[in-house]
Amino acid sequence: MQTTTDSRETRLPDLFSESDGIDHAPDEMVLVGPPGTGKTTAVLTHFLLPAVERWTSGAILGCSFTRAAAEEMRDRLAAKTSRLSDRELRSVCSTIHSEAFRLCRLAGYKTLWNQQKKKDEGSEQEPDFGGWEAMKEERKERRSEAERLWSLARYLRPQDLVMPPATYDRHGISVLLTRALSRCSERSRFMFDEIVTEVMVYESDKRAAGAIDFCDMLAFALHLPFPDRELLVVDEAQDLSPLQIALIRRWAGGAKRLVWVGDPDQGIYAFAGADGAALTALLEDEIVRSRRLGQSYRVPQAAHEMARDVILRNVHRVDAPYLPMEEPGIVVEFAGPQAALREALAGAGDVFILGRSARVLDDYAQILVETGEPFARERGGGSPLRQKDLISIVTVLNDLRADLSVSTDAALTLVDALKAKPKGLRFTGTKKAAAAALKASGEQGGGMVSRMDMERAGVVTGPIMDHKSLDDCLDEIGLAEAAEPLFRIIRRHGIGALEAKPRVVLTTMHSSKGREADTVLVDLYAPYPTRRTAAISDQDGIEDERRVLYVALTRTRDALLLVRRDWNEDLLRLLG
Repeated sequence: MQTTTDSRETRLPDLFSESDGIDHAPDEMVLVGPPGTGKTTAVLTHFLLPAVERWTSGAILGCSFTRAAAEEMRDRLAAKTSRLSDRELRSVCSTIHSEAFRLCRLAGYKTLWNQQKKKDEGSEQEPDFGGWEAMKEERKERRSEAERLWSLARYLRPQDLVMPPATYDRHGISVLLTRALSRCSERSRFMFDEIVTEVMVYESDKRAAGAIDFCDMLAFALHLPFPDRELLVVDEAQDLSPLQIALIRRWAGGAKRLVWVGDPDQGIYAFAGADGAALTALLEDEIVRSRRLGQSYRVPQAAHEMARDVILRNVHRVDAPYLPMEEPGIVVEFAGPQAALREALAGAGDVFILGRSARVLDDYAQILVETGEPFARERGGGSPLRQKDLISIVTVLNDLRADLSVSTDAALTLVDALKAKPKGLRFTGTKKAAAAALKASGEQGGGMVSRMDMERAGVVTGPIMDHKSLDDCLDEIGLAEAAEPLFRIIRRHGIGALEAKPRVVLTTMHSSKGREADTVLVDLYAPYPTRRTAAISDQDGIEDERRVLYVALTRTRDALLLVRRDWNEDLLRLLG
């Protein structure tokens, strides 16, 4: 892949240093942190910690688009200082939505629409007649699509939002949706008028419940009083929507210092309304001071070279050069999942397996299940380790057979799985009576029960547990087939692996952002939606895809494994 540049590309040459910290900070500055360069450490050391030493918690706000970024700031701050209570820590380090909702609550808006909707759906009784299920699913999908597009419209057009009591009429909703759809090139299988009608119903239901949704809390906060701050830090600034940016600008009006922190090259949420161009514009602003962190403490040389080769092809950007670690690392290409997985699992460290969409990960999940390798799957599909009740039954049987006590809850899970009939086979009395007696025994035993306690409670354990193998115990109660994936894990790693945190994580490229692993396997298969996006979009759409790939390539601390399926188009070919 050959690097290309463009006359529109500008560079950000100045490195961040202690002299740029809070003592010498201007009214507004931007700190760019390329992958693994320690953005959070820099923000804590040079801004948040000095601020905590000087001012009260109410004078400081470090906020972020994501809960994960806010929690990381909070946890790292708590480890560095004991001056703040847990409540103060949550006040200092918060998501933008949480801070906006705090202001809304002070103004009397206290009910979240999502909570109200769940209550309503839980009590709703749908009539049961022919064809209703299909109609209900169609309506549910249309309503979901309408809510998604309505949220996107409001995120993209904050200047068009009205203040409460909000009265969105049909014309206003139609205008907002039209403008948002034209900007993000969305295509819906539903007719536009159907979407508008659904949004009208949605708004009517929400107002009748006296509730606000996640977009409302940001829109309402735009017009609510905000306390003056000595310091306002905004992390992951490249992921903010126009509505969030407008809100930060509103809050910054009462702040002495405003610090934007982010990396335009890692802005990958344009599909959700993020406006990465806003941070790029700040970097090109001659008035706003900009600095960069120049040394990565995570990305090895080989992965750094490939990732830079990808991102330098984007021309609508401000370049922030940075150095990789001294470790060379490796980049290896494979023609399919099998060989790549063997290499990924050969080491002792943690492993990320990344795909552009969740369905790309199906092949890897199947191989891992068949080989007995424990894994977590975060987007789509399942993992044997998600069968919590079955895992509890397997471990309880194993412990009871070894004459160990188990928790009452775990024992009750086993009891619940046993069939009550025929009478006398599993219980001396009724199943309900046995469960009640076992619960009472656990309360007396400090939350733990033994096999003898179960017998006394009326559970007939002998026929179940007196087999030679754990497999036969599960077969006795009809769970052997369901538990086979768990037994594959046990045979390979021991029973402790069922409850330990797995070292292998399957997730999407988007979801890997902000995280790292020793070995990262990236499947470069380009699913149809990605090819369509690149084909029907302008240069901005292709550059969005390059940023997603750039994020995936920079998650590794050592080995980067690439799966390129020769029979199909992949991301490197598509975006090269």
